[in-house]
Parts: sequence; C-alpha cells; structure tokens
Amino acid sequence: MDNPLYTAKQSTPIPEDSDGQVKISFGETVLSVDDPKSVKQTSFDLFQYKLRRLIESIGFRLAIAILFISDLIIIIVSTILGFKDKDSHVLDIVSLILSVIFMLDILLRIVAQGREFFHKKLEILDLVVMTAGLVVNIIIMSPLVEHQQGQIGKVIVLPRLFRVFNLIRTIRIIRHREHVKTGSRHLVGQNKKRTIGNGFDLDLCCISDRIIAMSFPSKGTDAFFRNDIVDVSHYLDLTYGDHYRVYNLCSERYYNTAYFHNRVERILIDDHNVPRLNDLIRMADSVTAWFEENEKNVIAVHCKGGKGRTGTMISVALLKTGVCQTAEEALTLFAEGRTDLRHGKQYQGVETPSQTRYVGYYEKILHVYNHQMPPTKILKLKTIVIRGIASVGNGDGSDLFFTVGNYDELLGRFQLAPDSRVNISLCKNEHNKEEDTITISDIHLSPLKGDVKIMFFSTNKKVPKNYDNCAFYFWLNTSFIENNSLLLKREELDNPHKAKTWHIFQEKFSVLLVFDSEYSHLYI
Repeated sequence: MDNPLYTAKQSTPIPEDSDGQVKISFGETVLSVDDPKSVKQTSFDLFQYKLRRLIESIGFRLAIAILFISDLIIIIVSTILGFKDKDSHVLDIVSLILSVIFMLDILLRIVAQGREFFHKKLEILDLVVMTAGLVVNIIIMSPLVEHQQGQIGKVIVLPRLFRVFNLIRTIRIIRHREHVKTGSRHLVGQNKKRTIGNGFDLDLCCISDRIIAMSFPSKGTDAFFRNDIVDVSHYLDLTYGDHYRVYNLCSERYYNTAYFHNRVERILIDDHNVPRLNDLIRMADSVTAWFEENEKNVIAVHCKGGKGRTGTMISVALLKTGVCQTAEEALTLFAEGRTDLRHGKQYQGVETPSQTRYVGYYEKILHVYNHQMPPTKILKLKTIVIRGIASVGNGDGSDLFFTVGNYDELLGRFQLAPDSRVNISLCKNEHNKEEDTITISDIHLSPLKGDVKIMFFSTNKKVPKNYDNCAFYFWLNTSFIENNSLLLKREELDNPHKAKTWHIFQEKFSVLLVFDSEYSHLYI
C-alpha cells in the first residue's frame, strides 16, 4: 500500500496463520491481534516479558546512558593522553569494565527478545559493534602487548586498533538513543498494554476483535515519549490494509489525516472531560456503519493517553455493537483490555466519574430511547447543598466560587462570600456547622438544558487542584435528572474521586443539586 507521507520501513511481513488471523510476535510468544485474550503464556514467557520491561525501563536506560557518557569521556581523555601516560592504564581498566557491562546489557536483550533480537538489523549491529569493542579492549589490555616496548605493534597496530575502538564505541553511544526513547515511551505509557514485535513497540492494544485503543500518534519531540505517527500508520497498514478507520478524540491536538489515508473521524472532547451527548450517538452510528461495510473492518480510537476519552467512546461502541449489554460491563471490558497487570496494578480504565456517568447515559439512550436523543428537559437550578465541608478550605464555603457552563459558553460565575477583587455574582451561602453542610441559593442563572458542567474553585491553597485546575467539577445532562435533584457522592465527583485528595474531601463529602419543580415539566 502506498502512503505518500512515509517511506515504508524494511520489516519482516506480519505473518498470517491458516485461518487468516494476523499474528504479532512478542519475544518467544505470539500475540493474536484478532483475539488478544487467547494467548497462553508459559513461565518463561512471563520471565521474558518482565525482563524486557526492566531493561527497557527509563531508569535502566538512563543508568546505561550515564555509563555511556562516562565511556565517552574516557575515550576523549585516553586519546589526549595516548599510550605513554601511566594514567591511561587506569582508564583502560575502567573502559574494559564498562565494555563488559555493555555486553551484559546486550545479552539481557537477547534473552528478553529471543529470536526477535536476530531479526532486527540495528540490534545485530549493536551486538557486532560491542563484541568488536570488547575484543579490541582486551587486546589493548593484554600483557603481551603491554610488554612489547618499542615494537612495531605498539607503534602502529595499537593506535589503529584504538582509533577503531573509539569509532565503534561512539557508534554505540549514538545507537543508545533509541533505547532511551523506548524507555521514555514505556514510562509515559505506564502499565497500558502494548503491541510489541516485528519491529514495533506501540502503546496500542485490542479491546475486542474489531476495536483498538491507542495513545496519540505523534510527531517531533512528542514522538520521543509517545507513539510515532509513522510507526502507527505503518503498523495499521501492514496489519489491516484498507480495513481500518481512526477516531481522534482530542480537541487540543490534530495531525495530517493523510497518514491514515484520510480515514479519520474527529470528535472534539476536552482532556478529562466528556463528549457531548449527541456525539455519543454520532460515534456509535459511525462505528456501526463502518463495521457493516465489511466484516474485516476495524476501528482504532485514541485521545492523548488512550484511556479516559478513549475508554468512554470505546465503551459506547461496545454497547452499540452488542459486545456488552451494560455500561458497567463495557467499562470493565475496556479497563481489563487496556491494563497490563504484569507491569502494575493500576487499572487503565475510564478516567473520571463524569465519563463513567455519560457511558451510563448512553446505555439508557440505547435501551430506553431506541438510540435517539432523549427529550430535552429544561431545569432551573435552585440550590446546591455541599456536605462534609469542614475539612475543605476554610471549612464554611467562604473560600469557594463556582462556574456553570457547557461546551459552547460560560453561563455564569458565582462567589459565596463578598470579594471586591472579583466582579461576579454573589450567592447566598448558609453554613450549618452541626450538620457540616453549606446551602447555596439565590443562584441567578438562566434555566439549564442538555449538557452542563459545574466547576468549583477554592482560594484556599490547602485545597488541591487537579484536573481542569480546580477543586472539583462534574458534568450532567438535564434529560436524565429525576425527581428534580441529583446527589453526587465523593466518588462520583471529578477530582475528589482520587484517593490522594481524601485528606481534604473526606468520606461524607457530597454535592446535592436541587432544581425548581416549576420548570421540570418543560420539554422541547
């Protein structure tokens, strides 16, 4: 397949088995792209995997990099001192020790990668270069050479060997950059499942047989830490041919869609936020239509990290295509499919409670509203009751202010205590110390409809700021409000859901929204 934006890399073709399933090798293991859960691994496979993650980790690579820099300094100093200075003998010993360490690094990579190592030209070059360097170092250090004072071998052979030795060591130092890049990508990717093999090492994995999750395909400096867009394009072309479509969910990032033959659909979602409700339906319809065109068609979905926004929309696709029947089932399948428990215990699932809430909304859209937008409900926000306020900021809400808006506009900004430094609306704030609550009323705001985002900020520096640079926030859609109220407990609020904030947002912390029943009957 011709792609004008990259020159195809020389790579071993990705093999197919007798059933036509595409296979990706992982060391001695073969991972099936079509059914990633079907792979059975031995104890040695697991050992290989853990060893590979260790030697490709950023810490290990940086340690080797420091030794490389030390080796380069030795090369420069030895060249200046030559063979006459007694200090050069000490440097030669240190250089020999470093050569042995570098050779051990290569041997560990051979064990970790298995036969795959010998299919990589650069790895083989690395092995040859390092072996030659070690041999030259041993020759230089040999007693036979050291005691041949004034011999022609000392005068002519050694300087030539030394220059060759310096050259191959310099090549090795330049080559090490690729290993540091791999370590950086693994650090950023955390314990997300990766596709490794046949020259690829990508933050990309299959959630189902037709749905792929991945991180942002990057260029330039970002490609040092994330998937390189050329590698992603090359992998998808080799693996799926004309049968893939990419969904870019980033509102903040974009790329030339020609890398993916313009089979890219963009849905704008802010980081750590939710899609518009109608975009859930649009995504589901698009995926369904694409799958119905050809049974071989697959989708690759990404945001920046390939977790929160990606998980939200993939969960929607899993529901629409019938792979899952409930939001909980879809969210769990994504988290399990995206997480590599061999490398860490943190589940790489949907990021925020609001994102989880919107997957739940879609489940109702699918099963209750026949995959149509629900009737629009217009609601007037009457009061906000925050419980468990004593441990938050000033303890009485006087440090809080909040905003109400959506993707299109900011609807209002409100403060709970008079502050001459800001010109925003003042609400009534009643603090009940015994019940540990504050009740916010007199909220001068137009009636709400559709997607709504409420963000709370604090002027108290002790209150942590996490996502969206605020104390806490949440999204809701008025069409799903029942009985004119919505109670969100700590684990259902964005930012307080994180355990690291629980010293401030304690167990009883919650937010209750109460809407005026006068408007609840209005639909359009």
